[in-house]
Amino acid sequence: MFLVSVLFTVVFVPNVFASEDQTYDEIFETYGLKTVSEIPNGVNPIEIKNEKELVYFLELINKSIDDHAKKEKKPIVIDLSKNINSDASTFATRTYTVDSYQIGVPLYGKVDLKVTVTDDGYRVTRALAFTNITGFTLGFDWDETTRGVEIYSNGRDVYAWAEGELEYYLLVNGTVRLYSKTISLDGYLMIFH
Repeated sequence: MFLVSVLFTVVFVPNVFASEDQTYDEIFETYGLKTVSEIPNGVNPIEIKNEKELVYFLELINKSIDDHAKKEKKPIVIDLSKNINSDASTFATRTYTVDSYQIGVPLYGKVDLKVTVTDDGYRVTRALAFTNITGFTLGFDWDETTRGVEIYSNGRDVYAWAEGELEYYLLVNGTVRLYSKTISLDGYLMIFH
C-alpha cells in the first residue's frame, strides 16, 4: 500500500523513561509492536526518530492509560424538571459526555463516551451509548469492541460503558508499526430527584 507522504513527527525529550539502551527489536518485542502493511484511511503514521524516543512515547501512552483508570469519576447530575412541558406526550432527547480518554503524549485527540437519553420530564425512558474520536488524531485509530447502557432506579440513573482498542500507527526505521492498547470508558448520569 502506498504510504502517505505527510508524516507527523513526534518531538520528545529523550531519556525520561529509558533506563538502558535497547535495540528496536527488543522494544518491538517488549511492547508487542506489530508490523503492518496497510493503514486505515485518514491515518498518517507518527514518525519516531530513535529507540529512546520510541520507549518514551510508549511509556507515555501506558502512563496515560493508567492515569485514566485511576481517575475518580463523578456522576453527571441532570435536572429534568426544568424541561417539563405542559404536553405530557412530549419527550426530550439530549446527549451527554460521561467519560473521555485524552490521547496524551502530547497530542490532543480524545475518545469520548457519550450517552443520548430520551426522557419524559420525570425519568429517562431510553438511552443509547456511543463513542467517537475527536481532535488531532492523524496517527491514531479507534476500534470500539463493546458498549452498553443500563437504566436503573425507575429511570433515575443511567450507567454507560464502552471498551475498544486505541491503535497507534508509528513509522519506525521506514516501517509502519502498530501499537494497540485497550481503553475502558464508563460513566453515570443521575437524574435530580
